[in-house]
Amino acid sequence: MGSPLSSTFLRFARAARPAVVFCTVALGSSCSSDPPAAEAPKPPLLPGEHCDPDNRPELRLTFDPPTIVVAPGRTRPVRLVVEPDQCLPSEATFTSSNEGVAAARPRDPVFIAGSIAPLEDCYRPERTPDATTLRVEHAVHVGSLIAAGATLGWIETMPTLREAVTALEAARAGALPAVVSFVLGPDGRLLDGERLGVAAREVAALQPLAILVNCCPVDVATRALDELAEASEVAIGAYANGRGSPTKDGGWGWRGGTSDRAYAAEASTWPTHGARLVGGCCGTSPRTIAKLARRLRKAAAKTPSRSAPP
Repeated sequence: MGSPLSSTFLRFARAARPAVVFCTVALGSSCSSDPPAAEAPKPPLLPGEHCDPDNRPELRLTFDPPTIVVAPGRTRPVRLVVEPDQCLPSEATFTSSNEGVAAARPRDPVFIAGSIAPLEDCYRPERTPDATTLRVEHAVHVGSLIAAGATLGWIETMPTLREAVTALEAARAGALPAVVSFVLGPDGRLLDGERLGVAAREVAALQPLAILVNCCPVDVATRALDELAEASEVAIGAYANGRGSPTKDGGWGWRGGTSDRAYAAEASTWPTHGARLVGGCCGTSPRTIAKLARRLRKAAAKTPSRSAPP
């Protein structure tokens, strides 16, 4: 969600318009029978400061950043600059003029996900850049997603643990909730050779919303879910490949692979392996997901005590 907060002008002596800015000034006073004590010398005013309560100047409020993007139920610090400086205690309440933001309930489980992919080929872990490049590039990308309105970072198809960790750190630095997903080889390991359980435990320390596997054969994903369930208490999930397979030139060939029916049959068992997020990656389509959804609904109807995955 984003709400532009443009510079606002107000005068303390006048009532501010409702739903935009409310400001009050608190003045303290006391009474005593003792003769008044000599007033302590006041510190000299800096240029632009005003401390005369009977001559309150017009204030200019500027927000930095001018646009605020937060996930549902989350907060982000915002720097507020008041010009000229004020020496009296003041209170201010701000309400967004964006009707969508004002009406949103903090518990609405709705996210706008932005993909955070590997900087290089997801199937070529040896091409993963050095630590400095990873840190800089992922920080810039996370900032771009936030500016565009994303409320969830979808870190996916990560072939190496070190890039997954760097991307998660960038998301955390931007207060952007994130999930992380690894691409696996036929042996169930990350493409850099790391064991999935080891990788899951390390990224779990960075508090992702979920840990998944994707862009791998459907049977590999099934086995991986059992390993994820044992390695961490974080929510887990999978979205594997369907029809076809990667080509040598980096494209996608549509021969072989898993049919829609076979994919739906296998993926519909994933909740029994602990999956909370279920979907499809390369070689799947809306038709694949429709078949999978029907199977999941039927399975949920047969076992009412277990809710269907979100």
